[in-house]
Amino acid sequence: MGRATGTDRCAPDGWRDRPDRDWRGCFIGGNAVVLPGTRIGDGTIVAAGARVSGAVPGDCIVAGNPARVVRRGVNVGRFGRLPVTDVQRRLLDTLHSA
Repeated sequence: MGRATGTDRCAPDGWRDRPDRDWRGCFIGGNAVVLPGTRIGDGTIVAAGARVSGAVPGDCIVAGNPARVVRRGVNVGRFGRLPVTDVQRRLLDTLHSA
């Protein structure tokens, strides 16, 4: 799991200076850094080692330092797996039948 950086001090309005942690179906890669105040959309995959700040849309993959959207319209399956394409499925069937 990645680490969420931030401080434990409370801001004057009572909110903690930490990233928004209500991310549903998101997967954060190892050694990824999510900076304080970052909003990540549902179903987003953050690549390993990415440095994320600002707002990230949902259903996409972000990577890099600073993180940029590398793919949109991603349908994240269980445990962060991407769906298998028809070409990949035929290749797997060929390998398993041999």
